[in-house]
Amino acid sequence: MSDHLFSERTKRVPKSFIREILKVSAEPDVISFAGGLPHPGLFPIREFKDAFTRLMEERGSESVQYGPSEGFLPLREWVSERYRPARPGYFTSQCAHHYRISAGP
Repeated sequence: MSDHLFSERTKRVPKSFIREILKVSAEPDVISFAGGLPHPGLFPIREFKDAFTRLMEERGSESVQYGPSEGFLPLREWVSERYRPARPGYFTSQCAHHYRISAGP
């Protein structure tokens, strides 16, 4: 890209450290132990595809629309049921309102 498109100040902005690390970790001969960068072969792609197809069939446009900041209530209900106490003395809330589902920080 041509230098004349940016101000002098913008030209002096340092490169993103994270962006540079990600470039290196994408090289095929690099095994990255950085958090959040699992090996691509470990993703259950078939299961993701099946879950996405089922979601689109059952919830359609509702599933891709903005919703409450706490997260999608049916998913929070599923999580609260899934992680109910397995043994006495082990506390996990069974109330979906105690759970928050977030897509980021």
